[in-house]
Parts: sequence; C-alpha cells; structure tokens
Amino acid sequence: MSTFFDFLLLLIGFSLVIFVHELGHFAVAKWVGIRVEQFAIGMGPALLSWRKGIGFRAGSTQPAYEARLKSGTRASDLGETEYRINYLPIGGYVKMLGQEDLDMAAVVNDPRSYSSRPIWARMCVVSAGVVMNIIFALVLFVICFMWGVQTPVPVIGGISPDSLAAVTMPSNAAEHGITGAGIKPGDRVVSINGRPIRSYDQILLAAAVARPGEVLRIVVDRDGRTLNFDLEPRADRETRLLALGITSSQSTTIIDYRPGSAAEALVRSCLNTAGLEEITAAPGLTLTHIDGEPVSALWQLSRAIDLSDGKSLTLTFRDPKTGAVQTGTLQTEPDFMLAQVQHGSSWYALRHLLGLVPAPAVIDVDSRKGDNWLKPGDIVVQAGSIRWPRSDELSQALAPRSKSQLTIDRAGQRRTVDVAVDRLGRAGFSFTDMPAAHAPVVASTLATIPLGAPGRAPKEAASPAAAVNLMPGSRIVSVNGTPVSTWREVAILLRRVLDPTAAHSTIPLECALPVPGRPIEQVSWTIDQASAQRLLALEWHSNLATMIFKPLEEIQKADNPVAAVGMGLDRTWEMIITTYQTLDRLVRGTIKVDQLKGPVGIAEIGTRVAGRGLPYLILFLGIINVNLAVLNFLPIPIVDGGLMVFLIVEKIKGSPVSVQVQNAATVVGLLLIGSLFLITFYNDVVNLIGNLTS
Repeated sequence: MSTFFDFLLLLIGFSLVIFVHELGHFAVAKWVGIRVEQFAIGMGPALLSWRKGIGFRAGSTQPAYEARLKSGTRASDLGETEYRINYLPIGGYVKMLGQEDLDMAAVVNDPRSYSSRPIWARMCVVSAGVVMNIIFALVLFVICFMWGVQTPVPVIGGISPDSLAAVTMPSNAAEHGITGAGIKPGDRVVSINGRPIRSYDQILLAAAVARPGEVLRIVVDRDGRTLNFDLEPRADRETRLLALGITSSQSTTIIDYRPGSAAEALVRSCLNTAGLEEITAAPGLTLTHIDGEPVSALWQLSRAIDLSDGKSLTLTFRDPKTGAVQTGTLQTEPDFMLAQVQHGSSWYALRHLLGLVPAPAVIDVDSRKGDNWLKPGDIVVQAGSIRWPRSDELSQALAPRSKSQLTIDRAGQRRTVDVAVDRLGRAGFSFTDMPAAHAPVVASTLATIPLGAPGRAPKEAASPAAAVNLMPGSRIVSVNGTPVSTWREVAILLRRVLDPTAAHSTIPLECALPVPGRPIEQVSWTIDQASAQRLLALEWHSNLATMIFKPLEEIQKADNPVAAVGMGLDRTWEMIITTYQTLDRLVRGTIKVDQLKGPVGIAEIGTRVAGRGLPYLILFLGIINVNLAVLNFLPIPIVDGGLMVFLIVEKIKGSPVSVQVQNAATVVGLLLIGSLFLITFYNDVVNLIGNLTS
C-alpha cells in the first residue's frame, strides 16, 4: 500500500508538471488573442470535462455545447474552452483554433485562429510551456533548499585499484609534500572543472557526461590540503558509463530491512564473508569504534585497514534501539599486484602475485538464477574452450547476453555447469580475481608484467614467475617450507621472507600439479629487488562489503530565502547544461540509447524517490521539469522546438514552410519520437523485470 501511495503521489506530481507546461501555452494564447478550444491533461477520449455555462460532464462537454448553441443559447454565455481530463494519464495539450499537430499546414480563416496571429505572437505561445517549466523547476528547487534535503556527501569512500584515480599523482604534490599517488578514501571533492561540487551525485554526473578523451580537473580537500588531480573518465565495465573509478562514502550504520527479507540475507551474508559471524545483525546497527578509536564514516575503516600491516581489527557495533554493544574481529587481506590487459577496446585489471595469476573463485551464488551446485570457494577450471582461464578471460566468456559452459573444481570434484548471462551481465553467481581466502591455484604465469596507468600503452617489467613457469592448475602447497592453504597465506609469507634490500631473494616453493600420480614439484623461485619492493608496497583491504551500510549524507539547506533562490538558480542552470550534455554524449556514443529511461523507468525511480519523503519528490519533479523543457524545445517536428524552427523559417522567408515539407517533417518527428519511446519502454520493462527477479 505504501508503494501504491508513493506512485499516486508521483502521478499527481507528473500531472502538475504537465499542467504547468500547458498552462503556459494557454495563458499566453489567451493573452495574444488566440481562441483556445481545449485545455487537456492526459491523452485520448475525455474522462471528465468542465465548461463555463455547462458545468461538469462525464466525457466531453462538446455535444452539450453544440446542442446549446443550436437551441439558441448565445455563445457569449458559454465558455469557449473545454477543460478536460483524458483517460490516458500521459502528456497533455492545449488545442487552439487553427492549430493541428498532425496537420501543421492547416489554416483557419478566423482572426482568432493560431495561424492568423503574427509570428511574434505564435513564438510567444510556442515557447511559453518551456518557460513555465523552467520557472516551475526553479520554484521547486527553492522549496527544496528552504525545506532541506539529504544528499550523499562528495567524499570518496573507495577507489578501484585498476583506475586512473588510484595511480595519478596530484599536479601540486610537491607543494604539499605528497609522495603517494592516487585519490584516497576520505578525500572530499571540492570542484570539477571549476564547478563547485555539493553532492556525490554531481561527481558521477560530471564523469558520465564528459566528452570522450576529456581530462577533468578534480580538486579535493585532504585534511585541509587542496590537491589537484587531472583524470580522464573511462567506461565502467558494469554500467558502461564513463566513470572515475571511485565509490561514494558510506555511513557506519547498517541499512534498514524487514525480518526475513532479501536485504537481511544480504547483510548476514556480507558479515559472514568478512569473518564477522559473531555479530548479530540488526537494522540500524552502527559501527562506533575501530580498535577502540571512535569513527563516524566508513572511509575511516578503509584508512585503518591501509595502516594495519595485515593485523586484524577489533570492530565495535552498537544497536541504537537496545543499546547493546557487540565486538567482532575483522581480518585484513593483502592486495594483489595489478597488470593491465586489453581485449579489443576494453582494458581489464589482471591481479597477480609477482606474475602468478590466481584461478578465479566463486564468492556468491544466487540460487534463483544460477546452478544450485555452485558454492563459494569453487575454482573455475574451464570457461568454454579456455582451460584454466584468467579473470579477464572469464569476464569475456561471461559477457552480457551470452551462454557458456563452466567446469568447476571443488576439493578435487569437478562438474560442468551451463551459465546464461542476461543483458545486465548477471550470471547467477559472482567470482573474485583476488581470492585471498581461497585455495592458491595458479591459472597461469605472466611472461612480463605490464606497468603504468590503466588504459595506456604500458611499460613492461620482467615477471619473476616467468622462470618457474608453473603448469596451469598448479596448487601452491608451501612457501619457504611453511604450508599454505590460501592465497592470503602465500602473500603474507612472501612479504615476510622477501628482502627489499637484496638484489635477489630465492624462495623455495612446493606445488601440487594438476596431473594424477605426479609428485609434489619443488621450485626455487628467484625474485629481484624491484619486484620485492613493489609487492611490499601493496596495501590491505577487507571483505566487508560497503553496500550493507547506509550512504553518508548531509542536509543541503539554505540559510534564508535569498540563498534558496541562488541555490535554485544554480541547480536549474546545472540541470539544463547536463541535459544538453547528455544529448551530445548520445551522439558521440559515450552514453548509449539503452541506458536511457523511458516512462516506466522514470515512474519506477520516481516511486522510490517519493518513498523517501516529499522533499525528494519535489527535487525529482524539479529535475523532470528541466528535462521536459529541454527535450520539448529540441528542433524536432511535433514538439515545441520544431514549431519554433518553422516560425523562424517563416519569418526569414516571408511565408510559411510548404505543406509538403511540414507534413514530411511531422512524419519524421513522429517516427523518431515513437522509436525512442518503444526503445526506452522495452529497456524499462526488461530492467524492471530483472530488478523484480533479482
């Protein structure tokens, strides 16, 4: 019922947006002396209508209007305009005498008809709807900022290790004594290309609408120091939108959920995966201390992990409802080294340890979509025709809209499963290319190690693993005489025994080969000083998923009405520019048509937004107003922008555009808009079904 009420609020809001747009056309048409025959909300036949002198009617008042005229009632005693609500709750229109959208060349010889009025008057009428939407958007934004609305803070929560954000030095590093590369968790983004940033959403938007190859100047605040990063957004493999390779900052409070819901199962699964089985999950459970030190944002946990040197951390949680305090031990995991490999136009991050590439391991299974036989910890032996695939090869095999056969190994037991990947890239399970907690099975050894920034032509260094050249599928049994059962143990032992000051270190390995009857192989592994230093410079991470924590948000609220107007103007202009940028990126190809939202998708998002509260719905409707204004004023026939183009041409040439041209343009416009509607409608339905079944 709450969802239905939220949808009803959204429907009322959309109707108000359309009403304001049509009210602009209506008011200006009356002002310039054009007769308005209908003012309608919705499309199709009339559901309910009203006309002066007749009152309300189910259906249209037109029959009653004509009957009254025939019976001798004076036209001046009856309203010339019928106000109506139509059956289909989409769109709306103002029908003026002498204006036919499907026959724009129609002319009515009446001084009050649309076609009889001067060009300047018709231009005013055509542009009035867009102007009203912009004004209404400004009003809505002002209301929001007077009320106050929660927005995600522009603070970095995490950085993808294979992104430019992880390896780029600030341009003013020397000025501030910065020696380490990359944006760091806790950095607050101040501006992008000179535009002030107030919320994390603006960071995502700025990257998504960047021009191909454009370098953005990212200014961040780090503990009072202003650092400048020049970053080129790259396509994200999941969203396929341009992105910076960063994630938002989360709060320390676990998300709300209903008992027995999928969200509860997710929270429990993530805590277990992180080794926090002793923590009893509860909605609102809050992380308050790390090793006794108070924390207020989850990025502080990332920093504590970076400084842990592999030591476990004691996490303290508090239930705000009961006051109960719980503690758990979080095991930190070593990062792997990173190599950049290319498949076609896509770059992949290939994780390895000194050239040893781990075999991908299953980490999560959705039994509703995948094979029930799969379990976390399973090792991928074969993907299609590729035996012992690396993570990048497995990602290629599991491309969206593909089918593949996987051979899985579980403690020596093997089985082949069929995997179908949907259009969103969901295969029913997920795997890790950094399987620190899983068996140390080697997929392959690298001959050389590509170095340098992601997506660039990389430099290469010799791979220490090239000389040992382990057989694919080999499992490391011991390192320097110490037995190991996980990649974590391998990485930690290597860190302990490598000497970063020696020219070379020789490490004894024992490996079980994937060949029945073959003995354990003894290997002497020689590792050079540069490779040892690169391994020891790696940081640490944990398996605690940030998705189970609420976003870190702050209230955007104006101090006074004048400030609210200023914030509203700024947001309105920002949304106008962003909408045009989105259209430009569609043409350039960095944004795809199948990433656009249509009516169903907008309704789905809007319903969720309405569920957060009235201020969020008002903000959403403000954005919709701006989008409607921009799209409606594009030079496309049958929308206001197309009509304006015809009027400009008429003004220049001194006569209306020919009937043939107008009719042909109308058909083209209908086909264009109809095609876009069908494509976005299809995308929306597929995505909605996918979300409901996921």
